[in-house]
Amino acid sequence: MINDRVNSKKKTKFSTINEPYVYPILPGTKEWESFKSKSEMMNACQIPSEIIDSMSTEALTLSVINHPLLDTDVLSYDNYTQGFDSFVSDFDAAKALLEREDFAVNLAKIYLDTPVLSKEEYKEQRSNSQNTMLDFTVKETVLAVPQVYNLFKEDEAEALIVIAKNKMKEKSKNEETYGTSVNTFFTVRAAVSGKSNRNGFATVLTPRGSYVVVITISDAEFTAQQKEQISATYRKEYPQATIVASASKKYNCHSYAWYLSSTNNKYWMNDPSKYMSDGSYLKLNYSNVKSGAKMYWSGDQHSANVISVNSNAANGKKCTVQSKWGQGPIMKHNESYSPYNNSRTVWSKIS
Repeated sequence: MINDRVNSKKKTKFSTINEPYVYPILPGTKEWESFKSKSEMMNACQIPSEIIDSMSTEALTLSVINHPLLDTDVLSYDNYTQGFDSFVSDFDAAKALLEREDFAVNLAKIYLDTPVLSKEEYKEQRSNSQNTMLDFTVKETVLAVPQVYNLFKEDEAEALIVIAKNKMKEKSKNEETYGTSVNTFFTVRAAVSGKSNRNGFATVLTPRGSYVVVITISDAEFTAQQKEQISATYRKEYPQATIVASASKKYNCHSYAWYLSSTNNKYWMNDPSKYMSDGSYLKLNYSNVKSGAKMYWSGDQHSANVISVNSNAANGKKCTVQSKWGQGPIMKHNESYSPYNNSRTVWSKIS
């Protein structure tokens, strides 16, 4: 079904270039290591519009899926659609791809052709960035988010579900490598459809005693191999940041910053606004920021602990912060060097 649909749509006006784009600067190079922000990284990876317009959908799909920062965007946000939306907003080729009616089936075909590795094959190809747990996580997440899944016709969606079930069965034979990504497609579909895979709610208190709803996550934690893959990816893509603790599905940035800055944290917090609205914290002028303050990215995009301040640095770059990057690691980084680009405010706890 998926193969037939791709073949039937191959003759389109987008057919001059049939090979994926080769990004001129990649993680691991000295040029990449010199970048000071995500915006600099994204600018270096923009595909010229005349090339986008000339690429076949298959080539453009591969170019987008192979983008150097898509995997960390998928993991670094508090929900799947937010991470993908952020990526699309920053990347012109992704915007163009979503306008093509045959994008979804082309991605499904690429997913169908992606082999699931046995333990032995994984060890042999360990240095290869493709065919790993994160490769499947990216493809299955993008296929499952509404922006892409809704592009499928009913029979195409049914065929995709069959493919995903077969991939899940194959991956379950090597859970050491694929771990909780065994069922990523179905986990994302459940989450974005409102059928949460999270197993319960609890409440925590702000310093002023207000209740804040938090979530306990039912998903199994990442395996040791998954954590190793994730750490290696973040280290390569954000070389000026330092990994403080490995990835975890159990807690996120808001919970880490506002509730408990510890790897023993067991709660996921979607909305930290009560800490800022009930008098527990006072909003500071940026010029008065000090170590120990909280930093908040608008729209609940991110939260962080300020751990040091360089008064000689430019505004917007004075603070070194420590934060949990979605399901990813706890990172120590400059405030301007992260996957997050919304406006920031700083807050001090009221004694």
